[in-house]
Amino acid sequence: NLTQALQIIFCFSSDIQERTRCERTIADNTAIIERVAPEYGVSPVLVASICAKESRLGIDPRAASICGTKIHHRYVSDPESSIRITANTMRHRACRSLPLSLSSFRGYGCRSSSYATEILSIQRRIRCAMSTGQRRGGLRRGR
Repeated sequence: NLTQALQIIFCFSSDIQERTRCERTIADNTAIIERVAPEYGVSPVLVASICAKESRLGIDPRAASICGTKIHHRYVSDPESSIRITANTMRHRACRSLPLSLSSFRGYGCRSSSYATEILSIQRRIRCAMSTGQRRGGLRRGR
């Protein structure tokens, strides 16, 4: 299941309170992703991958928006609104391929970028954790 895979990847602190807070945040945000993404015909794993890159699914206190979304140059702080905007944007792929649409989502236009490569890598890690129940490698904190 998606929630368990994300918790395996991100919630590995030895501090019980921190790990519990992480697991709760991811469970809450994943529930929104799993409800909203299908409404837009978008894979919940894809939306979760974008949010993982942007805010570690809401557990990074420095992140202003769970999915890094902006409206009129201001970050969207409400998790459900940010997730809806992300799902809607990915539904209307601006470019001819998923990697180029991911680049466009992040403001690079329809050209190749490392952002798209990172999202697709995160997506593979999530799918791997979903199928194996194990964490493989770490997600870099920097952007």
